[in-house]
Amino acid sequence: MAVDSDMLRKNPCKGCQKEIKVEPSQRQALTVKEQNILLDFVENSKTYNVYLPMLTFALSTALRIGEIIGLTWNDIDLKNNLIHVRRQLIYRDFGDGYKLHVELPKSRSGNRDISLTAIARKSLLKQKELDLVLGKRVKERPIDGIKGFVFITSNGTPILPFNFNDVLRNITNAYNKKESKLAAAEHREPILLPHITAHILRHTACTRMAEAGMDPKILQGIMGHSDISMTMNVYNHGSIERMQNEMKKLEKYM
Repeated sequence: MAVDSDMLRKNPCKGCQKEIKVEPSQRQALTVKEQNILLDFVENSKTYNVYLPMLTFALSTALRIGEIIGLTWNDIDLKNNLIHVRRQLIYRDFGDGYKLHVELPKSRSGNRDISLTAIARKSLLKQKELDLVLGKRVKERPIDGIKGFVFITSNGTPILPFNFNDVLRNITNAYNKKESKLAAAEHREPILLPHITAHILRHTACTRMAEAGMDPKILQGIMGHSDISMTMNVYNHGSIERMQNEMKKLEKYM
């Protein structure tokens, strides 16, 4: 800023960050067991079961939370089983106060089509059924002139990303509290869930796809990454269980 304001001729800090080596933090994906525990608990919870379609959809598509809440029913092609990712919703202040805004993909890779799995399709149909039962559509309000968002709250607006993370935290706390009491009564160690965020759901979905043997280039396209190294190095985490399964493939050649 000082250089831009002609207060300094040169930036004395230029290039100083080259010497700072920061190891990238690894985000841990949920294991298959943890994923199943999460979904089973939500499905059987009278408090949180309304979030099951959104959770299942997130774990089936690996979309970013902004992309999930930015989806409209016009983006869903149930006939051809496709999702058209064309925008995301962001919560920003552009001089008119903090609120949701529509943002187009920043790169060509972000503008993509994704095939609907049977589970993702089922979750969308369940969400439509819930909206009808709860009467959400009557209260729906547009965001930057766009309506028909798939996942909306009882107030008729898309759920905010940090509110969805709050929901995930509350679900995890509720399950861990119940499991701890049950484990104590049964004199065993509790099987607890780790900290879960919308971003961890995305990591988990990507990891499941990689574990299923999906082609890396296809996986890159689904994730919306412009650089495949991000897909392979950041999202595609290995695990002991996965390594053991891969090593077993060698048996038929030995």
